[in-house]
Parts: sequence; structure tokens; C-alpha cells
Amino acid sequence: MTAAVRNLSTSCRCALSTWTDEARVGALLTAYMPIGGVWSGHELVSEIRPCRSQPISIVARWLVDRRIVNVTWRAETWIPRFQFDRSPCEVGVGGPLLGVQRCIADLCGFLDDLEVAEWFARPNSWLQYRRPSLLVAEDAEAVVQAARADRFVATGW
Repeated sequence: MTAAVRNLSTSCRCALSTWTDEARVGALLTAYMPIGGVWSGHELVSEIRPCRSQPISIVARWLVDRRIVNVTWRAETWIPRFQFDRSPCEVGVGGPLLGVQRCIADLCGFLDDLEVAEWFARPNSWLQYRRPSLLVAEDAEAVVQAARADRFVATGW
């Protein structure tokens, strides 16, 4: 991790600017395609608009409170769909799957947004090499424990 990214990790925000980041995000977006793909922030707001008042505020709150996996790339926020087990209208104002929110809380202390999104997309040894994004809806506790184990290995706490 570069010093610049390390400095950003405490706020869990990632400004992508290098070609390597471009390649990483391109690979990440491709990895999410078989499991529902991603919404842009605008698309998620449009999904919520028919059933909730102030959908921009709802999505903004999810982002600010770090309750959803997201990556900012090319001046747009991208939000993987896996973290909503059904339509965002059915999820309610509380946000995405609770297991996702719990994992983000554990991971944001040492990973930036891009790394959190990659963590969910990659096979994880604590989960018998299954991807957290595929498992979180059916076994949230196992995924949360994997996030905590990875946090402990990386930070010692």
C-alpha cells in the first residue's frame, strides 16, 4: 500500500488516479458482473426514488456512514448490488445487509474503499476460498468472522 493510500485509509475514501488503479477498478467491476454487477450512485437513487422520499439523502447517508461497499472511479460512485439481497425499496432506510455493514466496520480501519470492494470480490481462505460477496447473504456470521480475522492478521487488533 502506498503512503498516499495509507493516509486515506482512515477515512475509507479512495481517490483513484493512476493507471494501476484504473486496471484494479476495471477488474473489480468485471468480477462483480456475474453476481449482479454494480449500480452507479445515480442508478441506486433511481431504484429507491419510487418508494422512498429523499432517495439522494438515503444513499448519501449510507455512503457517509460507511454502510455500503462503494468505489469512486472516474468521478462516479459505484455500488455493488450483492449487498442488497433484494430490491433497495424492500431493504428499507436501514441500508444493505447487516453482515455487509458489520464487515465494513471491521475493514475500514485498515483498508480503503477500493480494497474493501476487492476484499468482498476475492476468494477468502477463512471462507474455504469462497467469495464474501457470494456468502454474506446466507452466512453473514462466517463472513464477519473472516473480516475480523483479516483485520487481526493485518493490524494485530
